[in-house]
Amino acid sequence: VAFFVLLMTGVISFNTKKAGANYLPEGYTRVPNVINMTNQDAQSSCETNKIVLQVYGKEYSDNVESDLVMGQQLYGGSIVEENTTLLVLMSAGQKQNIVPDVIGLMEEDAIDLLEKVDLIYKSVYIESSIKPGAVCTQSIKAGELVDAGTDIEIEVSKGMNYDTSVDTVVPELKNTMFDDAKEIVKESALYIFKSGSEYNDSVPKGAIISQSPEAGTTLKQGEVVEVIISLGVETILVPDVQYTSVKDAEKVLKDAGLTVQIEYQDSDVVMKDYVISQSIEPNSFVNKNSTITIYVSNGNEKADISNIDTVLTDSFITQEQQAKYDQETQSSQTITADNKNDSKNDDKKDEISYKPVEEVKMVTMPSVIGKTEKDALSALTNQGLNGSVTYSHNETGTNGAVLSQNIASGSKVAKGSYVVLTVCNNDKKTQYRKRNITEEKTTSSSSQLDGWTLYDTSTSWSDYGSWSEWSTAAVSQSDSTKVESKTEYRYRKEETTSSSNSSMSGWTLTGQTVTSYTAWSGNQTTTTKPTESDTLKITNTSTKTTYNYFHYDNKYTDGTNGIDSVASGSGNGKTIKENKAYHTYSTTSPLSKVSMSDIGGKQGYGNHTCSFNWNYWFLSGSSSTTTYTYQTRSPIYTYYYKRWTDWSAWSTNTPPVTNGNGAEVEQRVLYRYATRSQITTYHHKRNVYGEWSEWSDTAYSPSDTLDVETREEYIY
Repeated sequence: VAFFVLLMTGVISFNTKKAGANYLPEGYTRVPNVINMTNQDAQSSCETNKIVLQVYGKEYSDNVESDLVMGQQLYGGSIVEENTTLLVLMSAGQKQNIVPDVIGLMEEDAIDLLEKVDLIYKSVYIESSIKPGAVCTQSIKAGELVDAGTDIEIEVSKGMNYDTSVDTVVPELKNTMFDDAKEIVKESALYIFKSGSEYNDSVPKGAIISQSPEAGTTLKQGEVVEVIISLGVETILVPDVQYTSVKDAEKVLKDAGLTVQIEYQDSDVVMKDYVISQSIEPNSFVNKNSTITIYVSNGNEKADISNIDTVLTDSFITQEQQAKYDQETQSSQTITADNKNDSKNDDKKDEISYKPVEEVKMVTMPSVIGKTEKDALSALTNQGLNGSVTYSHNETGTNGAVLSQNIASGSKVAKGSYVVLTVCNNDKKTQYRKRNITEEKTTSSSSQLDGWTLYDTSTSWSDYGSWSEWSTAAVSQSDSTKVESKTEYRYRKEETTSSSNSSMSGWTLTGQTVTSYTAWSGNQTTTTKPTESDTLKITNTSTKTTYNYFHYDNKYTDGTNGIDSVASGSGNGKTIKENKAYHTYSTTSPLSKVSMSDIGGKQGYGNHTCSFNWNYWFLSGSSSTTTYTYQTRSPIYTYYYKRWTDWSAWSTNTPPVTNGNGAEVEQRVLYRYATRSQITTYHHKRNVYGEWSEWSDTAYSPSDTLDVETREEYIY
C-alpha cells in the first residue's frame, strides 16, 4: 500500500482551525487519531484532514467496544501528503462463544466442551435419575452467547438409592422431552443417559428419538436406559463477515451451510470488494441453506490499496501504542487547556496544537521485510526514520526476522516519521498452573460408578417406595409393608320439581293439580241444555214458537181456481174438481187472520205469497224450541315429579344427611400400602479438583493434593 506517512507528533484530536500553530506546507496534512471512533466519525475527521479512510477489517477486542476503530495503520499526528489512504481496523467487541448443551453428558466430556469455548466451570454433585457421573443441569442455558471466561456451574449426578435386587420395567420414552423422561425413569427406579443427539425435522428439539433398551424390557433397578435426543431442525449460526473480502466472506458463509447472494453498493469508507453489511444479523440462528445477502463495496476511487496483500493486522497501531507514541513525542506538542476543567466537556478529547512546519523533507521507505530486527532498525535510522517494533508468533516465519512494515517500501515519507515493524518471535517459555485436589465421598446402590472408587459396603432398609393407589382390597401390614386405611362416604338426595309437561325423562310423576285455565272460547249454541262446570258456562237461553201453515191449490168445476184447507169436497157454492198443488210455510211470526171462504171451513191467515201467487194460508199447528248459548275453557295442569340426585364424590368427611327422609348414604373402607426392602449401599470416593490458578512462570510440583499443568508460551 503506498501510504505517505508520518512525521512524529499528533494525538487525540486536532484543532485544524488554528492555522498559525498548525501550519504545514501546501499539499501536506496530519493523520488524525481515530481510535475509539465510529467509522462515520472517523471518516468525518479524515475528510477534515484530507485523508482517505478505508476500513480494512474487524477483530475481537477486550478493550475497544464493538463497531469502534481499534487500530489504524499510521500514527495519529503524522505528517503525510494530502489524500493519503489510512487503513483502520474495526472492533468486533469482546469475543463471545455459544454455550454448549452438556446436560446428560458424562462430566469429563462436558468439561472438554466447556473448555473448548473458554468457559470457567464448577461442578456440584447431587442425587439424580441421570446416570451417575453425568451432568444434570447447567447454570447457563445452551445456545446463549456469552463472553469468553464466563463462569458456569454444572450439577453432576451421584445417583439414587435404588434397590438393585428388584426388577423393574423400562417405560416408554420416545417423543418425550428429556426433562420429563428424567422423572419417568425415576418412577421406574432406573437411570437415563444421553448417548447421542442428532438433527430431526419431525421430532421436537429436546425430545427423545430412540431408546435402548425398548419400552417393556425388564431390568434391575439402577440400570441405565440410553436415549438419542433430537436437536430439532438443523440450524446455522450466522458468521460475522462484515469488513472481510467478498471471496473470504462467500467461502465462510457457504462452509457454514448458507446460500449466498452478492449485491454491490457504493461506499467511500469500506475497501473495494469488502463486505459493508449482511442481511442476517451475525450470531443469530437460521435454518440450514437459508439465503443471506452480503452487500459489497464498489470502493473509493481515491483510495490506494494496491499493496493490500502485504498488510498484517499486527502492524496496526493500537490505543496503547498511540498513547506511548504521544508520550515520546510530547515535547513537540502543545496541549491547549480550553474547557479542560469544565465538567460539561469531560468527555471531550484534549486538543493538540502543533508547531508550524516550514518544510517537509521526504525520504524513500526502505524494504526491511525479512531483515533481522537490528538490521531493519538500522536501515530506518539511515533514512532518518524512527522504528517501533511489535512481535508476533508465526510458524512459517524466521525467528527474529521482520514479517511486515506498516509503510510500503518505496513510499515517500516525511523524514522523522515512525514506522511500525512486526518481528517474528517464536521463542517459548514454560508456564505452570495449579489446582487443589480434595477427596469427595458418596453412596450409591450401584457397585460401580464412573470416575469413583468403591471403598466400603453396608446393608440397611431402603426408603419406602411410593404409595400404591387406594383400593377396597385389604392389605396386611409387615416389616416391609406399611398400610394406611380410610373410610369414605357418599350420599344422594331425593329432589322434586314441577312442570307443565305431563312427562319428564328420568323423573317419576307423583301428582297433578289444576293451577289455571285457558281463556273462554267463543259462543256456541245447542237445543240440549248443557251442564255448567268450571270448564262450561251458559251465557244465554232463548225460546221461540214456530207456526206451520198450509193450503191446497184447487181447481173448481166452474173453471175457476182457489185455495182451500182440503183437497176435495164442495162448499160455498164451489166444488173442487182437482188439486193442483200443496204448499206449506213455517214462520216464527204468526200471520194475520183474514176473512175468506174455505170449503174446509177453517180460519184463514194471510200476507205470505206462495209460488202460485196465493197469499192465504191455514194454520196446521205450532211448536216451541229452547236454544242455549254457552262458552267452554280447558284446565291447565301443574305436574309434580321426584327423582334421586347423582351420588356425591367419595369423601372422608361425614355426610350432611342420614339414611331416610329422602336421602341415602353409602360408605367404604380403602387401603393403600408402601413397601421397602433391605438393600446394600456402596460407598465410593473420588478426587475433586478446584479451579485452576492463573498461568505463572513459577514452577509447581504435583502431589496427592495438588494438580499441575504446564504449557509452552511464545514470548513476544
